[in-house]
Amino acid sequence: MAYSDYELSFLVRNSSKANSAAVDAELEVKKHLLSVGLYGESISIISNALRLSTVIRNHAEKHVLKEVGLSYTGFMVMWILWIWGDMLTTKLAESSGVANSTITGLLKTLEKRGYCKRVPYAEDGRKWLFT
Repeated sequence: MAYSDYELSFLVRNSSKANSAAVDAELEVKKHLLSVGLYGESISIISNALRLSTVIRNHAEKHVLKEVGLSYTGFMVMWILWIWGDMLTTKLAESSGVANSTITGLLKTLEKRGYCKRVPYAEDGRKWLFT
């Protein structure tokens, strides 16, 4: 199928010197996937979604979240708390895809900025619940 024609022309039309290396690398990957029979409509949709989500994330970090002192990861952690409610540190790390060692520092920063609150977990004094 001709999925690559439109996508490749889109990439070329919208490329700049700043991202031409990324475009070239993506074209090489696409050629390889086509050559081994792994590229088709489903992979095309996934690669387009990944490309779009990267653009959105970069814009959010540089222009939206920066104004309120949040990283994208910090925002995702806060989003999880807003949606799912109070959560143990370990569950929050698992839900956000962040390592336990990373979530500790991130939560300290978020708490210091007033974005969340840490309370002792009643069932186990060694654990913390974030709200």
